[in-house]
Amino acid sequence: EKTLLDFLHQRIRWASKSKYYRDGWIHYFGVLTFLINLTIIFICLQLIFVEQNRGVYIILMLTKWLIDFILLFLVSSFFKRRKVLTYFLPVQLIYPVYILVVGVLSTFLKIRWKGRIYNG
Repeated sequence: EKTLLDFLHQRIRWASKSKYYRDGWIHYFGVLTFLINLTIIFICLQLIFVEQNRGVYIILMLTKWLIDFILLFLVSSFFKRRKVLTYFLPVQLIYPVYILVVGVLSTFLKIRWKGRIYNG
C-alpha cells in the first residue's frame, strides 16, 4: 500500500475476515499471537514502571529477541536478504503494538474498500 493508513486498513480488512475461516488452527494461532504480543507489551510496561523483578523481564525480552534474530538471520541468509536485519530492533519495538492495534480494530472497526464494507 502507498500510505501507512492504507496499509493499516488492508491489514484490518484481512484480520476481520479471519473469523470466517473454518480451520481451527488459524484461530488458535491468531489468538496465541495476540496474547504473546499482549504479554510483550505488559513486560515492556513492567520494565518502565516497576523496579521489582526488572532483571527477569530483561532476560525474557533478550531471550525472545535472540530467538527471533536467529530465526530471521537464517531465513534472510537463505534468501540473501541480510540487509533487512538492520530493521530488526525498531520492528521488535513496533510489532507488538501493531499486532494489538490491528487485532482490536479488526474486531470493532468497519473499513470501506472498493465499495464494500468490512465489519469488525
